[in-house]
Amino acid sequence: MKLKKEYLILFGVIVVLLVVLLIGGRGNKMSYRVPDLAGINEGNITKIEISSEGDTIVLSGKDSSWTILPQEYTADPDKVSSMLDIVANLTLTELAAEAKDYQRYELDEEKKITVNAYEGDELVRSFDVGKVSSTYRHTFVRIGEDSRVYFARESFRSTFEVDRGELREKTVMSFDLNEITGILIEQEGSTLHFSKTMMPAEAPSPETAEEPAAKPAGVQEVWQTEDGTKGNKTDIDSIVSQLADLKCDSFIEEKSKDDFADPIYSVKITGGKDYSIKIFAKDEEADTYPAVTSETPYVFFLATWKAENIMKTADVLVEKDEEEK
Repeated sequence: MKLKKEYLILFGVIVVLLVVLLIGGRGNKMSYRVPDLAGINEGNITKIEISSEGDTIVLSGKDSSWTILPQEYTADPDKVSSMLDIVANLTLTELAAEAKDYQRYELDEEKKITVNAYEGDELVRSFDVGKVSSTYRHTFVRIGEDSRVYFARESFRSTFEVDRGELREKTVMSFDLNEITGILIEQEGSTLHFSKTMMPAEAPSPETAEEPAAKPAGVQEVWQTEDGTKGNKTDIDSIVSQLADLKCDSFIEEKSKDDFADPIYSVKITGGKDYSIKIFAKDEEADTYPAVTSETPYVFFLATWKAENIMKTADVLVEKDEEEK
């Protein structure tokens, strides 16, 4: 009977200890407050440093004009804008860990991405970016010298997980389609020069007319050579449209324009000013063509499909007579 009583007392002590531990642990967790980060006006940020694996990318600028230092390459404004938004609006939602098990969260020296943002010479935000949470709604981060790991709102590791090439502005030619009046194409020693003109619209043939009494609707825009030969409007418009907002695949860092001669295809667009592109032969097993334009000092690669969509041949660009079709 005495032994049974001792067991009951021991059991009671264990229960009390468990309750104390549970209440104490819950109290500590509930009393902990996630840091409320001070707001930053992204328009005041003038420099961002992105460091990972021993390398640091430095972006410098203001508003929509940013460059990659020290080369002063123009940075992609959309990518920089995404970074600025995250830096300025970084929000911590919950404590993830107090233990320094950084490898688990990809916040160790090998995997972390350190982001420093400045207003002039003043460091206004510093944080380490780890992996994305399993729900893809948060990212694990460390803030400044704070050793703890937090959940930050949104999935954004990929925004900072970039190299210099990915950060560069890829637009290599841009113009207003409405200003274009002519196009000169050179390929394999032959030249085609088309001018944009307005001509009376042709009446539809009886076979194609939707209504028997259909009449010409004013004027139509056509491409034609000096001798009056009509160009294939669909294909010429396609070339001009592609060049109006042309983006490259990547830049050729180790080469300059002087290293390239004898293009296999050249296009000169005339309008408010002249624009030109030269495309060069690619290596047999390559999936890109080297090219240059008048709008950038850099040599770049165009994807094969993009280059070949531009390089339309003379037999396609000249409109055929009905007898030739």
